[in-house]
Amino acid sequence: MAEPSVPWQLDFTARTLDGTPLAGASLYGKPAVLWFWAPQQPEAGQQAALLQAAAARNSDIAFVGIARTRPRPVTEFDGQHQMAFTQIVDPDAAIAMRFGITTRPAYVFITAHGQITTAKKPLSQHDLRTHLERLAND
Repeated sequence: MAEPSVPWQLDFTARTLDGTPLAGASLYGKPAVLWFWAPQQPEAGQQAALLQAAAARNSDIAFVGIARTRPRPVTEFDGQHQMAFTQIVDPDAAIAMRFGITTRPAYVFITAHGQITTAKKPLSQHDLRTHLERLAND
C-alpha cells in the first residue's frame, strides 16, 4: 500500500517573523489550523484572542497565522496582542491561493491525515471549538 502523500497545498516555504524557515509540508502528520488574516481588519484582535486561547488549550494542534501584509504590521500587532503561535506573512497571497482563500479572515483546518476544510468567515468561540473537536477526533 502506498504511503499517503503530503497535500499539494502544503508545498510552500515561508519565514516566521523571527526569520525561521517554515515548510508547509512540516504541518503534515499532525492537526493544524491556518488563520489567514490582516492586521488592519476590525475583527483581527478578537480573532487573535480566540486563537491564542485555543492554542494554549490544544498543544497537540499546530496553529499558524498567515497575514497578507509585510512583516512590520504583523510585528506591531503581535506586540499589542502577544500572539504565542507561529506567524508568517504572505504579501502576494501565494499561500492563500493554494487553499482557495480570497477573503480574510479565513481558516484552514488540516487533519493529521491531510484532509482540508475551510471556513471563510470570522469564527465564534463555539465555531472554532467545533472545528478543533473534529481535528482532535480524526
